[in-house]
Amino acid sequence: MEVRVSKAIRFGEGRKVDLLAQAFNVLNTKNLQAQFGAGRVGNALSNTFGRITSARPSRQIELAVRATW
Repeated sequence: MEVRVSKAIRFGEGRKVDLLAQAFNVLNTKNLQAQFGAGRVGNALSNTFGRITSARPSRQIELAVRATW
């Protein structure tokens, strides 16, 4: 689940500042690599062959400011 919040603040005609906050994987669930991605073991002689051994980053938050004039 992703969430985004933004607020626009205007300064005169045509000028504004946008404040942004975004959160990804808000519920912090396991986000496994794709089956055919980099996290899968491809060596057929390995004990972990075909298993997903890594996950993508957990919860992430991004803050941003955008100015328009």
